Amino acid sequence: MPEQDDLNYSVFLKPPDISAYRDGNTGVDYVHQFDSGKPGPHVMLSAVVHGNELCGAIALDHLLKNKVRPLQGKLTLAFMNVAAFLSFDPENPTFSRFIDEDFNRLWTKDVLAGNRDSVELRRAREVHPIVDTVDLLLDIHSMQTTTFPLIVAGPLAKGRDFCPSIWNYGNGGKRFRTQSRTADARL
Repeated sequence: MPEQDDLNYSVFLKPPDISAYRDGNTGVDYVHQFDSGKPGPHVMLSAVVHGNELCGAIALDHLLKNKVRPLQGKLTLAFMNVAAFLSFDPENPTFSRFIDEDFNRLWTKDVLAGNRDSVELRRAREVHPIVDTVDLLLDIHSMQTTTFPLIVAGPLAKGRDFCPSIWNYGNGGKRFRTQSRTADARL
C-alpha cells in the first residue's frame, strides 16, 4: 500500500445531501430512532463525528433512503457533528474535521457538565441523553490517509474479545465509543 505522509489529497467521494434528515423523530435534529416493538438491544450507528469523514454519512444516507428497520430492539441512526460536515470542502478536506474542537474527545462527565462552550460541545450535550440509552454503538469513521480497513473496539473485555488482534486505547481524551452505556461491560 502506498504511503501518504501529508494531508494534501484528492477526495473522490461525494458527501450526501443530508438536509432531508434534519427533522429527526427524536426531538434532536439529524437523529432518527426506530423501535421494532420487540425486546432487544438499542443499537446506534453514528456518522460524521468528524465532519470530513464521509463514509458514515454515505452509509446512514443509504439506510435511511432504504427505510432499514430493526427486527428486534431499537435502531438509532445519528449524524453527529453536522456543523463540521456541512462545512466540508473537497478542496480543503482537513479543514472541516471539526469547527471548534474534536467532537470525539468530549465524552467525560466533567466536560459534558462543565462550563466550556463550543459548537461540538453543544451538540454533544444535545445528543448525550440519546447516546446514554444505547447498548451497542457502531461509530463509523473514515481514514484520511491510505491505510487498510480497521476496527477499533475500545478498552473493555467485550471489545477485546470481539477484535483481539486490533485492540487499542487510542490517544488523548475519552472517545465517543467508550462513553456511558456503550462502555458498560455487562451489555
